[in-house]
Amino acid sequence: MSRFRKESGNKTPELSTASLPDIVFMLLFFFIVATVEREETFQVNFVRPTATQKEEVEDRSTVQFIYVGKRIEGAKTNSAAYQMNGSIMPTLKEAGEAAVDHLAKFSGNKKPVFSLKIDEGTDMDDVNNLKLELIEAGVTEVLYSIRDEEQKQ
Repeated sequence: MSRFRKESGNKTPELSTASLPDIVFMLLFFFIVATVEREETFQVNFVRPTATQKEEVEDRSTVQFIYVGKRIEGAKTNSAAYQMNGSIMPTLKEAGEAAVDHLAKFSGNKKPVFSLKIDEGTDMDDVNNLKLELIEAGVTEVLYSIRDEEQKQ
């Protein structure tokens, strides 16, 4: 006859894996919400100049960035190139038309603010011409983006 052994009652219970999918989905949701991706790939070379005074923008949701500098690839001219919404605008006229299109998206009390991120080697004539084109398009506020002195880019 065979003998049956009695198992000892000192064993620890196994870990329940019933809540494991909930934990995995909570972590996944956290990383989806917390991750911020770069919105644009730069097609313009620019190093922002430093400044001694600065003022922070209060409502960043209305800021539209325009990058001004030398084109990274395919530059056939030595003049400044303009990038807005991920696309290059080779002429000032196209930059003004893109500004008009962006202004049309806003209505009510919120007015868009255009922030110029300009390469420190860009001629001020190009910057002034862009600013005049933006004013003609109906832009009421133009800011210049800088880097802090301790910030390296």
